[in-house]
Amino acid sequence: DTHARERSDRASGGRRVVMKRITLLNNQNQKQRTVVVTAAAADLEALASAAKSKLRLKRVTAFYTEDGTILQPGAPLHDDQRVLASVGERFVGAAPFVPIAQLAAVGDLHGERFELPGEKGAICWLPLGGGRLCLWHRPSRRSFSKLQQSGCSTICTLLGANEGADGIGAGARAAGLNWLWTELKVGREDYLSTDEAAERVTRAVADVQAALSRG
Repeated sequence: DTHARERSDRASGGRRVVMKRITLLNNQNQKQRTVVVTAAAADLEALASAAKSKLRLKRVTAFYTEDGTILQPGAPLHDDQRVLASVGERFVGAAPFVPIAQLAAVGDLHGERFELPGEKGAICWLPLGGGRLCLWHRPSRRSFSKLQQSGCSTICTLLGANEGADGIGAGARAAGLNWLWTELKVGREDYLSTDEAAERVTRAVADVQAALSRG
C-alpha cells in the first residue's frame, strides 16, 4: 500500500497538481463513506460532486475536518485524512477511527471505494490474502497513473493477443505497475468451455494469488 506518500498528477499546461487520498464521510451517518483521490489543496466543488454521486448527498453546505473545523477552499489535505460532508446540520463529531480491514472483518464494510478523477466507475478494493483485489473495466491510456495513485500495484489482464492486450501492458509498465497477462479469447464462448481455457484461467488465478500474498 502507499500510505502517507505524496502523489502527483499531470494537469493541463504542464503544471503538476499534488494529489492526496482522503476518506469522505456523511456527517450524519458516518458508516456511509468513500475514499477519493483529490487535490491536496481542498477543491470543495470536486468534493461536493463526490459526495453527491457516492454518498447521495445532494446539497452539501459545508465540509468539516475531524476536529470540527469548517474546511475552506484551498486548505491543505493530507493522505488518509477524514472529511465530513454536511447538508446543513452542525458538526456531530467524528466517530473513532476504525481501520478498513477491521470493518471488513466484522462485516460492516464490503470494500474500500476509490473515486478516480475523470473515470467512470469507482474502484472497490476488497481485502484478500496479504493484499487487496478489485474488478474494473478495461483501462484507457489515461487511467494507469490514476490506478497507481489509488494504491494499485498490479494489473491482471485476460484478453486475446488481437484484443489490445499489449497496449494495456505497455500502459501499465509506463506507470510503474506490474502486469500479469493470461492470453484468453474471451469473446468466444465455445473456446471458454474448453480444457485449454480452464487451464489458463487456473494459472491466472494462481498468479493473482501469488501477487496478493506479496501484499
